[in-house]
Amino acid sequence: MIHVERMTAPSVMTSPRVMGWREEAQRFFLGPAKKIQEKFEFQSLATFENLKEALSAQFHGKCAYCERAVGFGEFDIEFFRPRSHAVGLTGKVDDQHYWWLAYEWSNLMACCRNCGSYKGTRFPVEGSRSRYSEDVSSERPLLLDPCVDYPEQHLSYDQFGKAFGLTQRGNITIDVLNLNSEFLLREREQAYQDVYTQLAMTAVQNPGQIETFFRTQAQPYHAYSGIRRAALRSITQQSQFSPFASLPELLPGPVEQVQSAVPTTGAEPPTKKVKAKRKAREKKMDDFNVASNSVQAKTAYYSKTRYVERVEIKNFKIIDDLDLRISPSTSDSAPWMVLLGENGVGKSTFLQALSLTLLSPEDREALNLDARRFVRHGQRSGFVRVHLSGDSMPVEMTFSKGSSQFEGPPAKVLMLAYGATRLLARKGAPSVTPSPNSGAGKAAHLFNPFEPLINPNEWLSSLPRSRFNDLATDLKELLLYPPEAKMRIRNRTMEPYIQIENDGDRVRFEELSDGYQSALALVADVMSILIHRWPSLEVAEGILLIDELGAHLHPQWRLRIVGMLRKHLPRLQVFASTHDPLCLWGLHQGEVALLRHDEEEGFVMNSDLPDPSEMSVEQILISPLFGLGSTIAPNVADRLDKYYKSLTSQELSPEDQAKAARAKAELDSASLLGQTPRERLFYELIDKELAQMEVPPPSADAMDTASMVQDLWAQVQAES
Repeated sequence: MIHVERMTAPSVMTSPRVMGWREEAQRFFLGPAKKIQEKFEFQSLATFENLKEALSAQFHGKCAYCERAVGFGEFDIEFFRPRSHAVGLTGKVDDQHYWWLAYEWSNLMACCRNCGSYKGTRFPVEGSRSRYSEDVSSERPLLLDPCVDYPEQHLSYDQFGKAFGLTQRGNITIDVLNLNSEFLLREREQAYQDVYTQLAMTAVQNPGQIETFFRTQAQPYHAYSGIRRAALRSITQQSQFSPFASLPELLPGPVEQVQSAVPTTGAEPPTKKVKAKRKAREKKMDDFNVASNSVQAKTAYYSKTRYVERVEIKNFKIIDDLDLRISPSTSDSAPWMVLLGENGVGKSTFLQALSLTLLSPEDREALNLDARRFVRHGQRSGFVRVHLSGDSMPVEMTFSKGSSQFEGPPAKVLMLAYGATRLLARKGAPSVTPSPNSGAGKAAHLFNPFEPLINPNEWLSSLPRSRFNDLATDLKELLLYPPEAKMRIRNRTMEPYIQIENDGDRVRFEELSDGYQSALALVADVMSILIHRWPSLEVAEGILLIDELGAHLHPQWRLRIVGMLRKHLPRLQVFASTHDPLCLWGLHQGEVALLRHDEEEGFVMNSDLPDPSEMSVEQILISPLFGLGSTIAPNVADRLDKYYKSLTSQELSPEDQAKAARAKAELDSASLLGQTPRERLFYELIDKELAQMEVPPPSADAMDTASMVQDLWAQVQAES
């Protein structure tokens, strides 16, 4: 991160359209009364191309925070101070901060999706937050603003690309933005070494250009120019941290001659004291228990986002050896991973391994599981390692044939796991209330389908009215009701129940279809646990595991389930299994993995799969995601096979001729052989070619098939 001067605001920020959006926000947040069970939807600035161009120019085509080079269409418009739900270091959420800055140029940043995903709406401050109509310059933010602050005074780098905080603000900025992620470490280390390599070449080939080289390398348009400047400063000081300690000897004359070319704001190399402090901080941030209510534990938990970045599994039930790296999110929500594969290949096993590792020892023990039964047949021991973003060491759980207990550290994230059978609690069912430790995790339902979920009627009716209205706003949309619908508590003092009122209709939860009840049961249970730790669902973070995502859902719901969960629980990282192609809509590249079990290779997981986001259901089915090869019904495929044989065989017995004729008549009645004379001729030519092919049509080379169709179409046009 480097300092950049804020440019003049582009004209779009004072356009009638944007000014109108400001007025809409003022009316909603400053109006006489807040509307019940309604949310304010901020308008997106991303539609203004000239605004994105201005932000790209403002930050030299880089992310304002990590300095990663981002293309014009690859960065998001980020809000330094969030539009709402600002999160502090101890988890306090200020719902209405900072809506009045949503359309202010000084608050906008060009941000890569990684930094945006890690930051979320975190915005810790020292002291109190500024209020509407107050000057924000009086506020003391703990995050660095590259357009106001000089990050070089707060951040330093070593030759391995690691960032070190020189101040409290520097350390908090590293934590919140995960500036020491594995990716950034590799990128910055390469940039650091590139400076030395290129300087050595310049010193040998064109020594007269040394000063020009220094000035060029210090320019702000370079990716990772912060560490490049640190490398330049290291060279001129003949630093012990230089990977090429003898390099200054190559410079013509005294080193001081080129020192003037290095920006005075270039970061000093980290001292041993700075490194020791960072190491101690990382240990302190790693050694905590999410179930603890201590200030240290709360600060460690709330100060950074912890997403699963990598999962290693060894000898856990059917899984012999697995190393899965999770792709960063390419959307504005947390990353997902949906597992596909035939029954028995290990989808549920993977979810169980992940859930047990992320649970606290107390919650794991409460499941009453025998660890010895989870060791792969023929092996003596195994482990599961989960690498979390922002943590220096992975969470590791071990198990062996010699002990019935799993061994693992305290929980570091909030983790919720659910099996395939998720049913709404019926009248008379035992009451389920979240335990005091619910803010740490829950996984019993994944291992026991009869584990009851919370009764949403009882739970919602017990909430304060303001909290009920907040949650009802999300539940209505999740159940596909319009904003004007109202969710109300009836018979509160005796046997309360929830009723949804919409356009004159009144429906109780128990009267919803099974699919809606299944979705309601899952979401209500998740909500009931999240609010123990997070006051708002929009900022609630954790890991959610769902076996058979589409179970019991109507096709309309299956198409929407991913998008709806991403919208209303945007900070939850989800791992799910499914057999349903409809449940893949809403996912992106790298968010689907295919599991299979090979006799020679063992357990195999492939995440290098097509992007399902722009595929039709049929395309998903015949793609490598499901690999059906064809979506034609088996009985129709049999008829096509008989029909094709009649086209290729020179002589057919009377019996086979009769079968082929019946097959053709059945295909014709289903309009599969064309409807117009032109279509019939076209299909007949295609079918003759397909019948001659040795390889089935779905596996044929796409270019050859396209060429064949073009030639046949030319014949049809010539003959018609």
